[in-house]
Amino acid sequence: IEKKLVRKEIVRNTNGGREIEKWGLLEAGEILGRLCVEFDSAVDQVLPVQGFVYKTPAKKLALCFDNREDAHFLQRIKRSCEDENVPFVEKELPAGDYLFLRRDGSSEHILPIVIERKSWSDLAESCLDKGKVRNRLDCVKIAADSICHGNCQLCKMKSSGCTQILFIIEGERCSGNDSVHTSSKKCEPPNNMCAACKQLDERHNVTQSQLEGVITKLQVDHGCHVHYTRNFNETICSLFIMGSMLQS
Repeated sequence: IEKKLVRKEIVRNTNGGREIEKWGLLEAGEILGRLCVEFDSAVDQVLPVQGFVYKTPAKKLALCFDNREDAHFLQRIKRSCEDENVPFVEKELPAGDYLFLRRDGSSEHILPIVIERKSWSDLAESCLDKGKVRNRLDCVKIAADSICHGNCQLCKMKSSGCTQILFIIEGERCSGNDSVHTSSKKCEPPNNMCAACKQLDERHNVTQSQLEGVITKLQVDHGCHVHYTRNFNETICSLFIMGSMLQS
């Protein structure tokens, strides 16, 4: 969708090649945006829509996220929670990026699921001994001498007391693996790589196919669950849906 908007000169990518998504409206996009707001306002006056309901009368389920997350992402998820009336808590988590808290009066109970969000680039860094030490996945490291001393990110998640571990893998998928791209030219490393694998190869000298092997290990060897999203907005929506399901 983003690429189509760029081709139609509605938006432009302003992230300068960084991992964080940033898009700016061009003149045509600003005009279209104003028209959409006017249309939405007119429809809402005739057919008011009830907001997203995310609570029960007796107990509220709050989304808890790690305050060490990137400041840009923190701001976006907090704004989304406020817009959708989703209770949230921001604190330093011992493991994972997200938890769900059930509040009952003055007490809080952590639901037994810990969630870690990783872009494809994050995942590559985590299993290639790059980036922050606390984010490394030594249990599934891509190396012949892969040794974990029991203190990697995955080990902390497994010892957190949560019985369910979920990895959200965020970003465009390789055209060789994503069923959405069935009509696209298949990714054939190293000479004819798709855009997603080319970016990973340039940054980390690895392809999504290799990282899919890491994901398989997380699932088969460590009992983790995996959910794919295309971008951070979709990740936020997925978290809200999960919270709604856990609360019902």
